Amino acid sequence: MKRILITGSEGQLGKTFQKISTNTPLEYDFIFTDVLELDITNIESIRTFCIEESIDILINCAAYTAVDKAEEDKENAYLINSTGVSYLATVCKELGIFMVHLSTDYVFDGEVTEPYEEDDIPNPISVYGASKLSGEEEMIQSGVHGVIIRTSWLYSEFGNNFVFTILRISRELDKIKIVDDQIGTPTNSNDLAEVILQILGKFEEIEGCEMFHYSNGGSCSWYEFARQIVELKGISCQVEGINSEAYFTKAKRPKHSVLNEQKIINFLKIENPSWEKSLEKMLQIIV
Repeated sequence: MKRILITGSEGQLGKTFQKISTNTPLEYDFIFTDVLELDITNIESIRTFCIEESIDILINCAAYTAVDKAEEDKENAYLINSTGVSYLATVCKELGIFMVHLSTDYVFDGEVTEPYEEDDIPNPISVYGASKLSGEEEMIQSGVHGVIIRTSWLYSEFGNNFVFTILRISRELDKIKIVDDQIGTPTNSNDLAEVILQILGKFEEIEGCEMFHYSNGGSCSWYEFARQIVELKGISCQVEGINSEAYFTKAKRPKHSVLNEQKIINFLKIENPSWEKSLEKMLQIIV
């Protein structure tokens, strides 16, 4: 039985893997760590842990994800999103561990109208996006055997995310205003976790460090995403669209960061559910 280390296990995707590991009989033995159990910015700690626990596969869910805060906390954003990834990849390369790393649509500037493909040139417009791109580059340069998966607008039934924020404020207010000129694709963490597990089943077919894009199907604005949440939950709150310039944020967001997921669909031979269907499925288990 292969032993899988999940770093960042208290985040959305990490908690999703925890749920999967307890609810589904799997051929894997999962070891879950967060910052208190394993500091990914300490390479000796990583090396010792992986050796002692006989790790075969590492899925890095750890990340600095506070997009606006990162603008003023650049050192920590890079420490976790770049240096930490470099250390993980270095150890995985040394020990022959297959590595899966999660990245983001924010490595792109969003100045296009077509979905981004894996070989499109990144151009991040925020510290967060730049730090995640740096992490990708560190992993590729390490020569580790693994995959980088860029995803977008991740949500789950765990923790703080856009879905829970909209559910809360729409129940408190009669009208909410949401940005309508930023386009992307919401991604259900359950779907992402399942895709990762399917990749693990075919990891021997992957050479070197492979890049994949994965999100649910289709695209929408944050406004359309919010309106769908409210409507599916039957909440009597008016959702109004506003321009990005009317909603100040410290960090710039890409205007159109839809990812083309065809490469991973072809590789895994899977059907990719639309973001609407996956959202509906998630909301059925959220109170």
